[in-house]
Amino acid sequence: MKRGKYGVQLSHNNQTNPYQHPPVLSPTPPPPSPSSAQASNLKVTIKSLHVISSWRWSLSSSDDVCGICQSPYESTCPGIKFPGDECPVVWGKCRHAFHLQCVSTWLGGGKNTCPICRREWEFDDSEEKR
Repeated sequence: MKRGKYGVQLSHNNQTNPYQHPPVLSPTPPPPSPSSAQASNLKVTIKSLHVISSWRWSLSSSDDVCGICQSPYESTCPGIKFPGDECPVVWGKCRHAFHLQCVSTWLGGGKNTCPICRREWEFDDSEEKR
């Protein structure tokens, strides 16, 4: 057994192994030295910080609704009078989807931006849709 600065350290087979036995501390540790008391008052200034963040949309069946009318894409659009009338889903270059009727009404109101991200609205004519 060896006596350390803050307590007793156990040894086994005359070899010290601090990972095998937890140290036993003395009941009253020594008072802090003046240098450690001063160290606790030190402040740190961060000169540079690089933060990285990422996110992505995770659509499930409950999220398959038009961002304008909040109706499911499979249902009839607001303003469509008869079931079976055309109500296709259209995509923008920004990858947001809406009922054609809803986004046409939005754009007809003098707005030329996506209702979700506010990027300039352009219809996505590519075959690759989400």
